[in-house]
Amino acid sequence: MPLRDPPILLGDHAPTVRQRVTRYADGWPPTRTTPSQVEASRTRLDSLATERDPASVTLSVFGQPPDTTRDQGEAFLNAGAVRV
Repeated sequence: MPLRDPPILLGDHAPTVRQRVTRYADGWPPTRTTPSQVEASRTRLDSLATERDPASVTLSVFGQPPDTTRDQGEAFLNAGAVRV
């Protein structure tokens, strides 16, 4: 199996981070977020990815509380995250 480069994830909550992610990175890992924020961010990332396939920009949720339930995790995935 050929080696792949590790993905480049840009994390931040600055207003311009999603624009930088679609230009320079493979994904965005928001922390302490909600499914509705993930859904809005997924929509924003898709609209900004004008020079690439929007599906190539991943959204991975990190830093959730340890008592996050399976149902909450599913809500993140249904909102557009690829991993929680």
